[in-house]
Amino acid sequence: MGETGSPTLAPIQARHWRLSDRKTARLLTVLLVGLAAMFGLTAGIGLANTIYGDFFAMWTFARFALTHPAAGLYDRETLHAFQLTLDPAMNGYLPFPYPPFTILLLLPIGLMAMTPAWLIWSATGLAAYVAAAFAGPALRPRGDAILFVALAPATVMSLLSGQNGLFAAALMVGAVRLMGTRQIIAGVLFGLLSFKPQVALLVPVALAAAGLWRCFAAATLTIAALAAIATATFGLAIWANWVAALNDHWAGYVIDDNRLGLKMPTIVENLKLLGASPHAAQLCQLAAALIAAALVWLCFRRSAGVWATAALLVGNFIATPYALFYDLPPVTFAIVLIVSDMARTDQPWHVGELLILLFAFLMPFALMLTDQITMPTSGVALVLLFALIIRRGIKGKQAVLF
Repeated sequence: MGETGSPTLAPIQARHWRLSDRKTARLLTVLLVGLAAMFGLTAGIGLANTIYGDFFAMWTFARFALTHPAAGLYDRETLHAFQLTLDPAMNGYLPFPYPPFTILLLLPIGLMAMTPAWLIWSATGLAAYVAAAFAGPALRPRGDAILFVALAPATVMSLLSGQNGLFAAALMVGAVRLMGTRQIIAGVLFGLLSFKPQVALLVPVALAAAGLWRCFAAATLTIAALAAIATATFGLAIWANWVAALNDHWAGYVIDDNRLGLKMPTIVENLKLLGASPHAAQLCQLAAALIAAALVWLCFRRSAGVWATAALLVGNFIATPYALFYDLPPVTFAIVLIVSDMARTDQPWHVGELLILLFAFLMPFALMLTDQITMPTSGVALVLLFALIIRRGIKGKQAVLF
């Protein structure tokens, strides 16, 4: 009972949740192995038409660019006809909404047959993400901490999808871990992440707030270099093709169509699925993005530490109007940062906070069970996690991540 006689929520001491606690770590490892097996069985059945998931799309993009003018990737009929020659039983159309320099990054996988290319793609993406999360002395990981990240729902879902989410996560996580001590390298990683800018919308806000101008400049120069190389390779006109294709993609997958809505953890899609009009949902998304940007700015103005970094990683998904389940591995890393810092400082956990962490951790799995779970809860999970981070991060002393 509290001083006023009302019941209070007793905190759970952080020592019970230390990453260095062997019993807790083993329990989490066993739990994650079981979850990963269950996720793999469920998602592997319904992810795509083949065992390769969306990797088939990535592979067809590369194969097309090796044998056709690259601008054809942005023409719906041309690309679809080519994809049907590789898989006549393919259902639907697999668009290429990426900026032109992405073509150059994908070319190596087009030089291989699909199965070895898929194996290399999957193994490289997972290894890059885990290495980005734990390379260096800052987190001093043990095997169970690495398994926690490697077998997390977001990681498993991204891996099974065959998409590029693990590569984007590796660039984001690697960049945020280096931006305080290796600003140029971090800037290059942020620049490479421009192949998927929608999952890094708040990065310029964080860099400007923290005064990391060398990192900002390196990212800008990297993007400019990628654009210049693509222009020299494919010609200036390809940019107009990309803009037109991007507008069509935005209209078809964000404004007019809810086919992917249940697999998208964004504010706009959650609201549309709850019955909001596209216009109202977009206005709410804009408001959420502005609020997230302001709070990330405040965090990085205060200290570019663990909690500010976690705010950036989660805030990007509050701000963006377009992301899918396979883009969420950075949220797992944000949870790792939170738990690590709470254990380090021996701060008490409240039951509600633990439930929020568990909710956010498992949320990517719910995004895949759209046949059984039709209520959009992913946005709620991200907002609650972001609020937890902001509350703890602003009032507490932050550890330096770098």
